[in-house]
Amino acid sequence: MKIKLPDIDREEIYIDNKQSIILIGANGSGKTRMSIWIEENNKNISVHRISAQKSLNMPETVSLIESGIANEKFLYGNSSNDKEWLKEHGKKLIRWNDKPVTHLLNDFNELMELLVTDDYEKSIEFRKIHKSGDTEFNNETKLEKIKSVWEDVILHRKLEISLGKIEAYDANVYGSDKLYNASEMSDGERAIFYFIGEVLSVPEGSLIIIDEPENHLHNSILSRLWNSIESHREDCTFLYITHNIEFASSRINSQIVWIKNIKSDFQWEYELVDEVSKYEKLQLEILGNRQKVLLVEGNSKKSIDKKLYSVLFPDYNVIPVDNCNRVIQYTKAFQKLKSAHYTEVKGIIDRDRRSDEEILSYKSYNIFAPEVAEIENLFLIPEVIKVVCKKLYKTNYKEL
Repeated sequence: MKIKLPDIDREEIYIDNKQSIILIGANGSGKTRMSIWIEENNKNISVHRISAQKSLNMPETVSLIESGIANEKFLYGNSSNDKEWLKEHGKKLIRWNDKPVTHLLNDFNELMELLVTDDYEKSIEFRKIHKSGDTEFNNETKLEKIKSVWEDVILHRKLEISLGKIEAYDANVYGSDKLYNASEMSDGERAIFYFIGEVLSVPEGSLIIIDEPENHLHNSILSRLWNSIESHREDCTFLYITHNIEFASSRINSQIVWIKNIKSDFQWEYELVDEVSKYEKLQLEILGNRQKVLLVEGNSKKSIDKKLYSVLFPDYNVIPVDNCNRVIQYTKAFQKLKSAHYTEVKGIIDRDRRSDEEILSYKSYNIFAPEVAEIENLFLIPEVIKVVCKKLYKTNYKEL
């Protein structure tokens, strides 16, 4: 699939033969507006966009409607006898209420109507063909596929499909009295159902735009969910708008588009990022961040450095990168690549046994060290001890 992007200096830009495209950039850089431009300027492709601003109110029950009407309502927001007008204008005027950037997408009911209608029609077809003697015929419905993917992602819950409604229950405790309507599921469970249903319902060969695929989802299941969804729609191309750097770097056969700034409704300053090698996650986080960055030792799970320096330097996004060698390496690299980003990047390392001359040489690269050997020593300086003692004294005095 060949996807057209906005021109760069009057040069036409296309992305070809990629499983996914990832838009990253700071808040306000124009990521959503670019996705809308892409939707409106790839007329030769079926494009289905899922907004970050959407309602997850799942209907308790839905009624069957004619399949053609159900499909039109899902794709365009409503049906019409004027098919040409519907395809040309219906999506923007009805689905997006002529406000494609800010409109709250509310199409869960339309999705459920399509799924229930599909399930009913395929059930009739299945019964008819099996009665004719072809017992090997199988026409798996969209709801059955959703159930399979949903239960593979949410291991502690199961879904029960019946005419016009979906129910859920605890995988370890089943009984008719334990069933509850799927509309009562958690935000995350409904979001997973919605994402799967939307993607499985788009036409063949579509470009699917998902704004913030991480919404309502725990990081531990994010990649597993979208890997499974993508595997069921290998005919489609996925365009993700995300702030989750780990998820962005987990996509296979993808093209990252770093959006720096929006100039107008049809012009952006952006760059196709191809080389994100050894420290791609750090690069992506810095590229998509307007806040100043401070690189420190430690890791995201166990880092005194991050906790302390985040309090001392609240204007900085403090990012731990394991050890002092990496702090030095990465900070120096970003100092040399200032033209590639707008962010101020500094580093702090432990002094350890380094000489004053070595510490001074690092300052030219915006790498600094405290006046103590290790960060833990900062808790032993007299000023800190006095504050702790006063705090403990007041607390114990109150207890007495």
